[in-house]
Amino acid sequence: MNWLQRNVTVEPVLFFYMLGSFMQYLALQQLLIEKVCFQEINDTVICANLSAYTDENKIVQTRTSYWLIVLNLALTVPSVLSTLVIGAWTDKVGRRVAMVLPSFGAALNGVCLILSTIYLELSIGIMVLGSVLLGLLGAYATVLAAVFSYLGDITKERTRTRRFGFLEAMTFAGSFVGLLTCGLIIDNLGYVAVFIVYISCNAVVVLYVLLWLIESSSYVASQGSYTTPKATNDALRSGETEPSGTDEVVPKLEEERRWSCKRSCVQLCQLQSIGKSFLTVGRQRPNKQRVQLLLLLCCLFTFQLVGTGENDTTVLYLKKAPLSFTSSQISYYSGCKSGLQSLMLLTAMPLLHLCGVHDCFIALGALCFRMSGYVVFGLARTLWQVFTVAFLLSPSGMPAATTRSMMSKIVVPSEQGSLFALTAALETITGVLASLIFNALYPATLDIMGGGLVFIIMAACLILPALLLIVIWRIQKLTIAYVEYTEGNPTSLYGDT
Repeated sequence: MNWLQRNVTVEPVLFFYMLGSFMQYLALQQLLIEKVCFQEINDTVICANLSAYTDENKIVQTRTSYWLIVLNLALTVPSVLSTLVIGAWTDKVGRRVAMVLPSFGAALNGVCLILSTIYLELSIGIMVLGSVLLGLLGAYATVLAAVFSYLGDITKERTRTRRFGFLEAMTFAGSFVGLLTCGLIIDNLGYVAVFIVYISCNAVVVLYVLLWLIESSSYVASQGSYTTPKATNDALRSGETEPSGTDEVVPKLEEERRWSCKRSCVQLCQLQSIGKSFLTVGRQRPNKQRVQLLLLLCCLFTFQLVGTGENDTTVLYLKKAPLSFTSSQISYYSGCKSGLQSLMLLTAMPLLHLCGVHDCFIALGALCFRMSGYVVFGLARTLWQVFTVAFLLSPSGMPAATTRSMMSKIVVPSEQGSLFALTAALETITGVLASLIFNALYPATLDIMGGGLVFIIMAACLILPALLLIVIWRIQKLTIAYVEYTEGNPTSLYGDT
């Protein structure tokens, strides 16, 4: 039991949260079309076969797009602010609370969606209210910050990249199951059943966290106060540098855990928590580790930008001629891609890490596959070519996992929450920005390469993080040489490391 509790920690949290979220979002889009048609057209015959009525369909599509933007903003704006506050707050009070709060928000959102389904005449404003409540309690960004901070607390550096890969795989596994089951549930049981499953998934998260998960701060406190060691040559060579690179005393968290509930709530409401996230990235660090941290943030920003752009344009691209995919074919492709991405994170990435491959080279290799996948996708004209892309994109989850792992190794344990709060908030903002960019870029380039040019542009965008990863590897290599030189072996200063 102790072994199981040490090795199965936050992975089920992310899996069930993402499973519910994917199902909810797919159902929400379809429900919104029905509500808009009911309220704007108010004709059951037309709404039952909307695609046959060109003018009415255009009205519904336009209004639905408007409400989707409103819903995204209602979720994004409060979730970014709450994530920055809650993420830094968890450095004081532990990570479990940040995993539970978004699930409560999801339950409230689910109730609003059920009411919207049962009473189609209700204003769409109630769906907006659900998104606001979900955002205020953190949503996906806070869950992401909490689970990666938790692993950063409890894992040793030599296993962190592998564990981060397993955790990243849960996002794709949740997507895979959600994509395969959501349509079936809607067709056979309706929207209410989907939203009940959504609430149930979040109830599982709450029960799991409260009944099974051990607070990571207890783990750290049980080790007592400790001093972060200076980086060793072996650690540097494997990409496992102790981030601070200096002897820094990290205090016991037991004293912090003695805070009263009232004081913790006061701390939560203080705006200094937002500033702490930015200070974590900006503070001076030895061995150019602040530079590495900023470069890794740029890499993560680009991964999210391209990933969101891919998600937003894939369905449109597959629907149009000459591919003309059916809804079932799109579902099979998306499910196949998510399943393969999860499988690669669970198998190939741990094997590469066990073979001693540097984190930077794992990410670089995966980026090469991802870029080639986008090029093939942009040129694809047949079904088999599209499904070939699913295999080429299978390692595409590795760069984000290794990047997060390298960032986690740069900061001390008391900064994990602030760091991942900032990265999660950045990813949320980037997602909105990417939607605006690529949803404008795709129609503008629709007549070039049959709409495939946008994917060639995505491949070109990934050249930037590839170059940055080479720079980071070079900085770490020079750091090894410097450490060896200061240890009394000057001949190795520019030697092969």
